This record gives sequence, structure tokens and C-alpha cells, in this order.
Amino acid sequence: MESGYIEELIQDEDYTPFPTMHNTERPDSVAAGLLEGRIAILVEGTPFVLMVPALFIQFFQAAEDYYQRADISTLIRLMRYMAFFLALLTPSAYIALTTFHQEMLPFALLISIAAQREGVPFPAIIEAFIMEITFEILPEAGVRLPRAVGSAISIVGALVLGEAAVQAGLVSPAMVIFVSITAISNFVSPVYDMAIAVRMLCFILAVIYGGYLGIEVIARTAEIFLPWIIVPFLLLIVLNIPQMKIDRLYPFFEFRMNDLVLGTTYFLGSPFMELVFVLMITPHIKDGKKVKRMFVMGTVASGLTITIAVAACILALGANIASMHSYPVYLLGKMISLGATIQHIEVLVAIIWMISIFFKVVIVFYAIQLSIVQLCNLRVRNFLSFPLGLIITGVAYYIIPNTAYFNYFEKYYWPFYLFVLSVCFPLLFIALSYIKKNKATKGDRSQQT
Repeated sequence: MESGYIEELIQDEDYTPFPTMHNTERPDSVAAGLLEGRIAILVEGTPFVLMVPALFIQFFQAAEDYYQRADISTLIRLMRYMAFFLALLTPSAYIALTTFHQEMLPFALLISIAAQREGVPFPAIIEAFIMEITFEILPEAGVRLPRAVGSAISIVGALVLGEAAVQAGLVSPAMVIFVSITAISNFVSPVYDMAIAVRMLCFILAVIYGGYLGIEVIARTAEIFLPWIIVPFLLLIVLNIPQMKIDRLYPFFEFRMNDLVLGTTYFLGSPFMELVFVLMITPHIKDGKKVKRMFVMGTVASGLTITIAVAACILALGANIASMHSYPVYLLGKMISLGATIQHIEVLVAIIWMISIFFKVVIVFYAIQLSIVQLCNLRVRNFLSFPLGLIITGVAYYIIPNTAYFNYFEKYYWPFYLFVLSVCFPLLFIALSYIKKNKATKGDRSQQT
């Protein structure tokens, strides 16, 4: 039992990205909290202690503040508040100023930024997304690599990649500076949970802005990041080939064919039925024939990818172990170890998951925007982006308050909801369209007679 499970069960407010309980492993912090009248919850087997109640300002206070003079500690805490707002708003403020409100910039600064962006082929949002993903991956890779290599990767890697991106013309120097400020400000928070909340909010804002820009920008950005998914996936499969054994398929064939068909339909139906959101976008694309061909090709390619991933998990882990884990592909990454130099290759799985989830959420958000515009007969959809994003975020936290309920909802409710949305509704609409056409044809014939 870990204290995180208890935190999810007893917290007062589930529908918020911010932490509502303070957890620490420092005895002096626990003693200080008890002296202030807080309650400490200790769980056997874990070093983390929960402190309740917790205030928002408490997540910007460190134990070292009490070892300094009052004026110095106050100044440091004010700097942490400023770093919090910098980490949350710096990329969005830069994008807003350079894209929509250039008149607010001094003329000399505007000319300098325009000269830097002259050879950059992407809009500011794609620049920010590229650099944000890069700066999020580097610390995770640095933590999981060997100690001698990890610190060099996180520091030197950021400098080398930033300089290389500028020299290649992928991003502007100003964007590297602002994203670096964001990444550094995010690490100023003494509580890791608060830094994670800021990252989540930045991700949500990026999704909202992606839906605001439209399907063309989403598709162009997906083309850029497609190799970032294909290459790590191929490396994950190739590096696990030595662990794969054909003998692990034998228990798999002991099941009855009916059970295999039912289980395959149940679990593969979820990702393929979600393609109905892509079909909601296709009527708004000009080249309809090309869209249909690419849709079929993408469906087949994704089906082969899922089949290869499932087969690799069974061959490398066995059917029993693969079925017991929620994310067996992540376990495949943990099994890879190339000597003492390259370890913790599961970061490749994290890269694939992060990029694919982002584009999936953006496409669904854009499809919801289009459906509301059609339903309400609106002329434009851009003004819906921000309020709709806030509403969907709040509803998501209300429907799925924690991970345990998410697993329960995904297993028992989500497949049937998708079946109604992707099968029943389209069949109903096709039938209504057929009836409407028949009535129109009969009306034309009656008028002619």
C-alpha cells in the first residue's frame, strides 16, 4: 500500500489538476506541520507522509526557508510565485504577442523577432510544441540514465539540441529562450506535484490552441512528429527480439476460439471505433477521395501496429504476465538494457504515448468544435476554443476523478458508449437519410405527374 492510493480516496476535491494534500519524506517538515496544527498520515512501507489540510501557498514553501532570515525567505517565496506564473504563461504569452498582438511589442523588438523567424517554416505554436516536448523528455531521460551520463544528457543535451534546432531553421532563437525560461521556472517549485500540475495545464492550453488553428495545422504538425513515433516503436520491437520465444504462444492457443474472438473484439473495438471522430472531420476537407484512401491506409497501418505490439508483448512476456499489466508495452521498454551505458529505454514508450495522446485529444476537440458549429448553425468556430476547452476539462475531471475509476470506466462503460456513438448513430443517420431521399424522390415524381 502506498500513500498515493490513500490520497486519491480521502481528498476533498477530485476535480482539480492541483494537489490537495502535501506529501513529504522529510521529518522536519512533518514536525513543523504538526506544530502548525496539521495532521500527518503515515503509511507502513512508504517513506512519503501525507499532510492535511494543505493550502495553495504551502506548495511554494520549502523546509530550508525556516533556516534563513525572514526577509530572505520572503524574497525567495515571492520568486517562486513569479516562477509559477512564468512557467504557466510564458509560451502562451509569447505566441499571443508574436501572432496576434504585434502592436504591443516595441518596434525594435518586433523587428528583431521578425528577422529571427524569417527562415522558420512553422508557426509559433508548432515551434513551442517542439521545444516543450524536447525539454520535457530530457529531464526524464536524465533521471533514468546512469548517474554519470544522466546529468550530462539533461544539461548538455538541452544546449546542443537548442543550438542545432536554431541552426537547422526549425525554431527561432527567441523561442528557445522563452521555452528555456519556462522549463527552468517549472523546476523552481519545491513540490513536484505542483510542477506536474503546471505541465498538465500547459498541455491543455496547447490542445485548445491546436483546435483553434484548425485541421491543416494539426495535420502538418502530425507529419512532423510521425517519425518520432515510428522510429522509437521500431527500436522497441527490434531490441526485444532476443527476449521473444515462440513457446510463449502455446498457452495462448489453449483458449477456446469463442473466447479469443470475444476478447479481441472487445479490446480492439475501442481504438477502431474511436475513428468515428475522424469521420466527423472528413466532410470539411476538400479532396474527399484522397481522404477516404488515406483513412483506409491509416486504419490498416494502425491495425498492423497494434497487432505487432500485442504479439511482441506475448512473445517477450508471456500471455499471463502481459494480461496482468495495464501497459505491457511499457514493460517491454524496461526489459531492454544495452550494457551499463544505455538503460531505461521505456522512455521511448513514453515519447510514443505523449505524442499520440496529444494528437488524439486535439482531433477529438476539433471534431467537437465542428459538431457544435453545425448543430447551432454558427458561422465561425474559433471563439468556442477557450470556453469549450475549460468546460471539457472540468467535465473530464468530474467524470473521471482518479485512475482507479478511469480503469473501471474504460473496461465496463467506454466500449458500449463507443458502440452506440460509432455504430448505432451512423446506422440511424444512414436510415434517416435513405428515408428522406425516398420521400424527396416520390415528391418529385408526384409533381411531374
